Amino acid sequence: MAAKGNSGPQDQEIFSAGPEEAYERTTHIALVSSFIASLLAGSVVPLDPGDASGTNLMDIHRRAWNERALAATAPGLDERLAPIVPSGKPVGVVHRWFIGKTQICFTW
Repeated sequence: MAAKGNSGPQDQEIFSAGPEEAYERTTHIALVSSFIASLLAGSVVPLDPGDASGTNLMDIHRRAWNERALAATAPGLDERLAPIVPSGKPVGVVHRWFIGKTQICFTW
């Protein structure tokens, strides 16, 4: 699931409102920014602290998910969110499937 401006309260609302099996089948919950990066990379990419802090689920001092906030939001949420990595850290390369589909040449 990807949601614009995804936050802990939104995750809790989705968990509470939907059928329980829908949440159980959910393997990843992503922000739109990381979802698009994941599409480009061809796999789930981590979040930077700037995006992760917007969820209200990150401990800003440790730059890591806050376990208590995750547990209070939805069960197993820690398993569905990508890890947090330092800003500017490369998270992958553009997947060749995407390059082949779009015919866009990515060179750095």
